[in-house]
Amino acid sequence: MEKKAKTSPGTVALQALEAELGEPILYRAPGRLAAAGGLDAVPLGSWGLVVLTATRVLFRHFPQAHPLFGGTDAEVRYEVGRSLFSACEARRQAFWARLFASTPDHVALTGPGAFLNLELADDLRKFPEAWLRSSP
Repeated sequence: MEKKAKTSPGTVALQALEAELGEPILYRAPGRLAAAGGLDAVPLGSWGLVVLTATRVLFRHFPQAHPLFGGTDAEVRYEVGRSLFSACEARRQAFWARLFASTPDHVALTGPGAFLNLELADDLRKFPEAWLRSSP
């Protein structure tokens, strides 16, 4: 008797996003765009899903409704090509800073004419290795 593989809604959504992008996802985490320079129309301060592929960084902010004030904001999707960045620096916060100050980990992507700073609410130890293993 064959057992069916269980698929969670998250797995299905991830597979749909991979199909939409046309390439595998190397890393994903909830995060915030903290700062940017040399890039057009960056939605700074928004929290959303940060996705890393071999050729780009994708940020997707999903509309939210406030429980007291109602209303929704619009979905924001922002993509930056890997070729803009030549360096990736990760700064992982100390345990006590994460515990008491809620300080997120930071990733800085820099290049000749652009930079992008991300704050990530997930395990940062996987991010730089996955990005550096991929070729621009």
